[in-house]
Amino acid sequence: MVSLVATGAICIIVAVTCFLACSSDEYLDVIPKESSAIVSLDIAKTMKGNSGTTEPGIIKALFGDIKVEQCGIDFSKKLYLFASPDGSLGIAGKVDSKQRVKDMLEELASTGKASKPKTHRKMLFSVIKQSWIVGVSDNSCLIMGPTLPSSQPDMMRKMVKYLNGQNKGIRDSRLFAKLDSIDSPIAMAARVSALPDKIMPLLMIGTPKGTEPSDVILAAGLKRAGDCLVIDATTSSFLNDLNKKIETSKSVLRKIEGKYTASVPSTAAFCVQMNAEGKALLSLLKDNKALQAVLAGINTAIDMDNIIRSIDGDVCLTLLNYGERNKELQMSAKLANSDFLKDIDYWKKSCPQGGSITDIGINTYCYKDASLTYCFGVSNDLQFFSGSSLDNAKASVTNTQDAIPSNVRDCIVKGKIGISMYLPALLGNTGISQTVNSILSPLFGEEIKYIVISME
Repeated sequence: MVSLVATGAICIIVAVTCFLACSSDEYLDVIPKESSAIVSLDIAKTMKGNSGTTEPGIIKALFGDIKVEQCGIDFSKKLYLFASPDGSLGIAGKVDSKQRVKDMLEELASTGKASKPKTHRKMLFSVIKQSWIVGVSDNSCLIMGPTLPSSQPDMMRKMVKYLNGQNKGIRDSRLFAKLDSIDSPIAMAARVSALPDKIMPLLMIGTPKGTEPSDVILAAGLKRAGDCLVIDATTSSFLNDLNKKIETSKSVLRKIEGKYTASVPSTAAFCVQMNAEGKALLSLLKDNKALQAVLAGINTAIDMDNIIRSIDGDVCLTLLNYGERNKELQMSAKLANSDFLKDIDYWKKSCPQGGSITDIGINTYCYKDASLTYCFGVSNDLQFFSGSSLDNAKASVTNTQDAIPSNVRDCIVKGKIGISMYLPALLGNTGISQTVNSILSPLFGEEIKYIVISME
């Protein structure tokens, strides 16, 4: 009898524990199961790491100067950012008090910062900053946007379905499991296809030719190092055969030594650094459309493939400026040999019509046609240098006083692929750069100038 009672008590305890565990994470069911990117924010830990910040910056960015206790959102639970199937950005949080959320929205409405909250199907809805829709159930707070006024009714209908859990399943997805395995206060798991167009091709380095970005998964921890956002990332795939090929491709890369980090100007749009033996590196570069496109114009007159085969060590590709009419490429690399110099006379004779290669120094040459100037050469200590002018070419292997900051350099050399981006140059000194920082600054506590992706 005692044993039966004890067994019954244990069953009740287990059932209650399971119920509590499920209900505490039930707010996650508002995230659509087909979301292509998810970011988790452990607010308590990020506040501790942000130089004395006492309020969750992302909430302040959305709602203004509202105290945590007035939000009605439970910050002991993680916030989640996600990219919905239609490409909209969403934020999901756990509701601590629906009434306090309502009070906050009404206060914002009284100052013109939000529309007056209305009840629809037992849920509260309001629009903040004219483009972000807030939907609140008893358990979840869902914010989605940005949305034009004409599209807001359609967005609200989708949000009703999400808040009702009609598209739940994210907690059982492999993408969420990948996210949950990352030990970082700010973590991200995303299909590469969901990431910005200017970054996406660079994240495909090491994937076989023809690979769809939607089949490649980026898992990363995010943190701040001064004015730099550091993304410690790995790529993989849920497709077993593709995952094996990715692992094999990445195995030919070696840890970056950092030979050229101090040669990259602080204002360069981006640079990609790796360390590999030339033949293996050539295979990786040939599989990457973005890097092939950068080298395409040069390759018509100069056998870049042969140069790359001669590499053995660090290699750095730097784009000084980004724009359709103003692209300046520097390439520097440690060579195993300079045998390709024997082919220079042949290159001179076989230049495309309108182009020519001339000697401009010892083992230094310049190709020029109507649209391209590319200087290149080999130093006495077997370093390949190149650029859009002789000065730029020599600078690619020379330490500069105006190099990318030391905190950025330190982050580049952590892995096998280091990608650094200078936001003002990459996005332009326009509202786009300001918009990106309006999203990043609340998470990291200050203006972000650089993004570094370090990949193993």
